Amino acid sequence: MSCMDEKLAVVQACIGLFQEPWTVRNKIKGVDSRRGNLFYSNRVNDKVRACIYVSKGINAMYLPQYSTGDLVAVKVEIETARGRRELVLVSAYLPYDAADLPPSREIANLVATCEMNSWELLVGADANAHHIAWSSIGVNARGEVLLGFICANQLEIINVGDKQTFVNRRRKEVIDITFGTSVAAELVTCWHVSDFLTISHHRRIYFDISALTVGPKPFRNPRRTSWSVFNRSFSECWADNGNVPRDAESIDDSVEKLNSALLTAFEKACPLITN
Repeated sequence: MSCMDEKLAVVQACIGLFQEPWTVRNKIKGVDSRRGNLFYSNRVNDKVRACIYVSKGINAMYLPQYSTGDLVAVKVEIETARGRRELVLVSAYLPYDAADLPPSREIANLVATCEMNSWELLVGADANAHHIAWSSIGVNARGEVLLGFICANQLEIINVGDKQTFVNRRRKEVIDITFGTSVAAELVTCWHVSDFLTISHHRRIYFDISALTVGPKPFRNPRRTSWSVFNRSFSECWADNGNVPRDAESIDDSVEKLNSALLTAFEKACPLITN
């Protein structure tokens, strides 16, 4: 992303899921913040390789507790046949040289959190993984494991066609994928890889989400928080997580579960209002 996509500059309601953006001293450049909001990790030790742009016509909540330098998540509201639902949109960069095979631990945790909270999920990823399921020329270990994870969690691959998403002088390949829950997949239309040339080796991917809610921005008034509801909800969410962590991994897990429990309790105790 050398500069903000022209489409983001002219469309009233749009979201951009970017990987490997243009950064200077770990700050993203090339985005006109007057037209929208840019979300990415600002933690000191994170190398920023993912971000999400949201135009000001869309009500979006940043989820910093689930975001890292390689993964950014925001939550929006959508209208579906089942009523109004919450949709988590994710921009993910999966490094080709990572020690572990994809998905990242952060994506796995976020998928579990979305299932627990009945949130829909839509992920745009530079997966650096090959599989014929998304029209790569071949299959590698990264692709096999990632596809297994997608299938095991009943997610769906949304890519359409076989146009390459990565093109340079040496090779052409499909390594960028879009996947999500079945409800999210049903809402995506017009998914396609653009022919527009950029200075990046990655081609732009466009799609529409017809059910995205646009309108007055809802907000939470902390002064109206029902602390009895908060305490009851937090107790329910945290009931089975009272064990004392014994190592670094269990500490990380406990922190993530605590953040999720606190957020869920607060959202129930202090619902969104529009006036």
